[in-house]
Amino acid sequence: MEQSQIYENFVRLFSADSDERLNALLSKKDWILDRYYLPFTFVSVNGDGNYSDLEGLMKQGLLFRPLPRPRLAEADELQKISLFNDRFRYVKMYERLPKRPDRNTFFVEVNFKKLDRDDYRTLVSNFFYCLNRKVIARHGFNSKDIRSVLLTAMLGSEEEAVLILDKHKLDKNIFKIDGMTKIYLYDDIAEKEEAIINRIAYHTNLKVVMVHG
Repeated sequence: MEQSQIYENFVRLFSADSDERLNALLSKKDWILDRYYLPFTFVSVNGDGNYSDLEGLMKQGLLFRPLPRPRLAEADELQKISLFNDRFRYVKMYERLPKRPDRNTFFVEVNFKKLDRDDYRTLVSNFFYCLNRKVIARHGFNSKDIRSVLLTAMLGSEEEAVLILDKHKLDKNIFKIDGMTKIYLYDDIAEKEEAIINRIAYHTNLKVVMVHG
């Protein structure tokens, strides 16, 4: 989908006209109904009362995270990140299995066509294809505007998408769903970590796929 179409739909979701908002939502009703790959990591810990990645996977929950704070970010960007993290959490998703950023990362395939009706209703309006930096940079919203704040989490490449949820809709930091199907591990995984994943796969009935590292 063209970046301009994604951006236009996003703006229309916040229109003052209720019919236009509804039409914008209907236009994206099928966007989420696909298979996506979500990153998990072996090194996350159960901090601040939240689930670690492995605990979240055992519960078959989507792991929502705060936006990271880049060390060299400008004050305006840091303000938007803070405003986002005060209220929201997000999860990055990939249409194709991406290159892993480090050896501690693995991916889980989710088939969102298997969502039950209530979860679909919750997530469909909060699903967004990512926009590149050029498109996001040309918007004219005030830095405190909710649209500007949400766009900060939508930065990404083609074939990437995000889910953004209010923190109050999460069980700690996860959103439990139906639809997880496979765990993608890499062949340089340590034996201890592989054993952990195999136990999780056994209890969750997920298939483990080994990928060449």
